[in-house]
Amino acid sequence: FPFDIVAKSLDIKIEKANASVASDRLHILNAIVGNTDDFDAPPPETHEEYTVLNNFVIGAFASSIWLLQKASQQENKTFWKKMITQLSKSTRRGKMKLDFNDWKLNENQAVELISRLPLTTYQLKIDMCSYGYAFAAALANWIRKAKNLKTFCCENSCFGRNEQDGGRDAGITLAEAFGENKTIKAVRLWGTDLLGERNAPQWAAAIERNTSLEVFLVQGFALRLPKNYDKKSKIESYVGGQFLISDGVLFDEGYISLAEGIKRNQSLKVIGLEFHGASREGIVSLGPALMMNETITKVCIDEGFEARVTTKKGIKDLRMYVNYRTPQVTF
Repeated sequence: FPFDIVAKSLDIKIEKANASVASDRLHILNAIVGNTDDFDAPPPETHEEYTVLNNFVIGAFASSIWLLQKASQQENKTFWKKMITQLSKSTRRGKMKLDFNDWKLNENQAVELISRLPLTTYQLKIDMCSYGYAFAAALANWIRKAKNLKTFCCENSCFGRNEQDGGRDAGITLAEAFGENKTIKAVRLWGTDLLGERNAPQWAAAIERNTSLEVFLVQGFALRLPKNYDKKSKIESYVGGQFLISDGVLFDEGYISLAEGIKRNQSLKVIGLEFHGASREGIVSLGPALMMNETITKVCIDEGFEARVTTKKGIKDLRMYVNYRTPQVTF
């Protein structure tokens, strides 16, 4: 449909609509408000059920990624404001996939968008995001309010944007939000600067507090590190900009910190840690945590081909901690 025609959907008011047969309009509106005793009675001019249905229908249009992208590109920003306002009112349960490589948003628009996602969203995926701390803070506030969120995935994104502590602080802000969320079941961070050695203690605290999280998967940047690297040096992100290596890689210290949160968590079932530059010491630090944790049944650890010998030794030693544990843990 042409954009101008689709855009008119934001003004839908079911109570103002006409029907080809006048009596049908009476029947439909009475059915909406629950007046099933007399379908031919004059329906009320206003009713909260009209608002609920209007928001559902308008929200379905406002949740369209294509329409949101088109709205963001209009010179008249009034329509963009109208779109995201209606988006926030949507009661439609669904998935949202935001690949920002396909968008042309400025930072203010990105913050507005993430702040007004429907609270009925149960799966959110963010890809190729480079909007910085303000975006992460808005996302964290939304996560705190999202009572239906089950799955969160962030891939190939950089929140540090050349700022010394940007990625670390963005990760801490999101960790605190996940610690408070009571519905999230799966978190996947793939190629981001949201979790690394410097903020692993805060993520551990969030994991400890969370009572719903079942799957926690994190992939770092260890495979991209030069041979002679300094943790305080920076690495290029997938979306432009740089961040500190220790904001995208756990190393042994990060493993040890996360183990403390895993030890006390009572809901986790699957943990995946890939490409975090961990030695045998870091991997084995999960052993005491797995002995105390009674819910984890699967652990995935991968440090890449060149580190395969070290990884195999670490996992072998890790098995010794859980050989007699029930339920069994697979690696």
